[in-house]
Amino acid sequence: MDEFDKYLNPRSIIIWYFVSLLFSILGTYLAYNEPIGSEAWRIWSPAGEDAWIKDAIRAIAITFVSLFFLWNLDVLADWRTAPQNCYPIFRLSAFETMNVVALTILLLILQFTYLRDDFVRNLPLRNYPSLQASPEMYSFEKITLPYIPYSLYAIGVYIGIMLPIILFSLRRFKFDLGIFVQSKKHLENLAHQQQASAEHLTVPRFRQFELAFQNYVILLKNFCERYVPLILGIAIFLIIEQVSGSIDTSTQSAIEITKIFIWIFLGPVLFSFMILIAFGYQTTVKSTEQKLLALIDRIDASPGTGELIGEIINFREKLIWNYSPLAFMVSTVKSASIAIPLLLTLTFYIMQAIIKESNWLYIVFPKEIVQFFKDLY
Repeated sequence: MDEFDKYLNPRSIIIWYFVSLLFSILGTYLAYNEPIGSEAWRIWSPAGEDAWIKDAIRAIAITFVSLFFLWNLDVLADWRTAPQNCYPIFRLSAFETMNVVALTILLLILQFTYLRDDFVRNLPLRNYPSLQASPEMYSFEKITLPYIPYSLYAIGVYIGIMLPIILFSLRRFKFDLGIFVQSKKHLENLAHQQQASAEHLTVPRFRQFELAFQNYVILLKNFCERYVPLILGIAIFLIIEQVSGSIDTSTQSAIEITKIFIWIFLGPVLFSFMILIAFGYQTTVKSTEQKLLALIDRIDASPGTGELIGEIINFREKLIWNYSPLAFMVSTVKSASIAIPLLLTLTFYIMQAIIKESNWLYIVFPKEIVQFFKDLY
């Protein structure tokens, strides 16, 4: 158990997500149905009082995407049973706790001010009487009261389901960055040692350097398989939010705030990761190649060094072809952890188009089920 996952209990996290999902579904159900729901809320979506089903489907989809994130971050990798490792959910540092509290307060403030005003401003576009014509239709009970249970939905989705991804991404990146620095430093130290004592270099000692480089490459490949799915997962989430019928239950301002929320927190991590991989790997390959050339120049061309020089030349050839940046990226994309979310991203988009524009689903699924989703979305 390492410093990253010693305070994590996967079963508790699953329970946390399940409870957050239940609260979300309960909140949106109460917001659209009597006695708390109002006609103003039901008229917003073509689904009417069934609009809560759209919100529930969105919350379920986001939950699965979030769990996929956590799986790739190795948060759910170990299912431990030791009592001393079991915590109610997961431990937060003081800084993380402050962020959770601040974001919850900010979410509630936005919910009852900016988002509520945007909702009121766009209601007449949904065939609802204007404020000037019917001010009684904009009373507290009809507009603001449903936001109280709907806050359960917002907190459940954004704080309960989405925020753990951000917290674990930041933790994981900090932890992985430390491992990366150690691995690269070890590789550079070996290269320096072998250059300093080139006249005493042997084949076994050189293979230690080759092994260190292979470990470095494998480490970066693991990083790619861990973080690239996050980018694809964000694509899936944005498709769910903006391409599917779930957009009918959200204001445009809420959608834009969600996008800002995602990129403020995940953007720097993903950007730093891409810089680390794209430039860090290429720089290391070029630096290693130069060190190999310098090493060959320092080795005496004596009968006893022929095998060593051949070993270095073979490794340099592999460095050019097998460890090129292009070969590295191709081998990474072929991994299942990246191929699967890429396939899911395309599937989400294609299925949305099919459900709206084709009837072939009637061949596979019962007509009532297909028609239900067509009417809903």
